[in-house]
Amino acid sequence: MKQIGNLAAAAASHKNCHLEISDGRARVRVASDDVNVTLSCDVWNDDAIRNIVSYINFGAVA
Repeated sequence: MKQIGNLAAAAASHKNCHLEISDGRARVRVASDDVNVTLSCDVWNDDAIRNIVSYINFGAVA
């Protein structure tokens, strides 16, 4: 849960990214010209959230 703020900031900084938090899950949809990716995880899973932030920022999971 400590990383949820980082996820919100990363999602907000990208115009083609949509973040939804509900029912204890964080869901992120990242759209580009050729690919739409949806990633989700439990809001308490900081490792998974860090991986999603990495994907949003760099296009790959660290």
